[in-house]
Amino acid sequence: MKTLVVYILILLVAIPAFGYEMESGQPYGMAETVMLSNPSGAGFLSCPVGIMQDRQFLFESGWQRRFELSDLDEVFFAAGYRRGKLAIGAEFSQMGKSDYYTEKILRSTATYYHKSFTASLIASGKIVDIGGGYGQLKAAGIGMAAGVHINRYHLGLVVDNINKPKIAENRDGENPLYEFYAEIEGGPFHSVMGKVRFEKDYDPGISLAQYIRVYDQHALFWGISHNPLTYGGGVELAYRSLRLVYSANYHPALGFTHNISVKFSTRKSEE
Repeated sequence: MKTLVVYILILLVAIPAFGYEMESGQPYGMAETVMLSNPSGAGFLSCPVGIMQDRQFLFESGWQRRFELSDLDEVFFAAGYRRGKLAIGAEFSQMGKSDYYTEKILRSTATYYHKSFTASLIASGKIVDIGGGYGQLKAAGIGMAAGVHINRYHLGLVVDNINKPKIAENRDGENPLYEFYAEIEGGPFHSVMGKVRFEKDYDPGISLAQYIRVYDQHALFWGISHNPLTYGGGVELAYRSLRLVYSANYHPALGFTHNISVKFSTRKSEE
């Protein structure tokens, strides 16, 4: 019975929202907002116009238990590297169990930097494997992004699903997604982030979050989003270039989702 409930939950929650982004890692605890001034690996792949320094390398990997159901466990890897005016990024995630249902997401980005402006091309894919001989579903999407950074103010726009990909022949093509990101750095110790998501036939989704350094490079963060109404938060513990991150998100109807990830960046710590 539990397996049947999980299967229905996947169909109702995961597939209709034809997301090519990893809904995991540190951004999940910040209501899917992104620190454009200092992105994590997962954050950079979600909105690939955040600031990276020349020859900077980003990496983030972790595990997620969605709605406290082991059948929906997810692992993910995300990385980015900048050399000169060009940065590239790649991510992979897998949710579910191979003998029943798995959902794999692959995403790659190429970003160009010019003074205060950034522009990016995005290529993504989703592979759904259904056990019991039901076969495999595949789809691929393309997108683009643009950003501007002026002092402590950062803006980003991501347009995904431009080609209206289909996960199955009997489904309509997915609607393009428009996501606006913003960040205001309040100083060396905290940032406020926001996100607005638009999709045809759906109400806008609005998110707000804050990242606060409480001691040295250790930090706390929180986020709240509308449509659906969810609450998130977490803690980041620092050791040199490594960060251990725990984040959680609460859905009033479906319960808690837990994330644990490890971040690495060659960017020098801010004083």
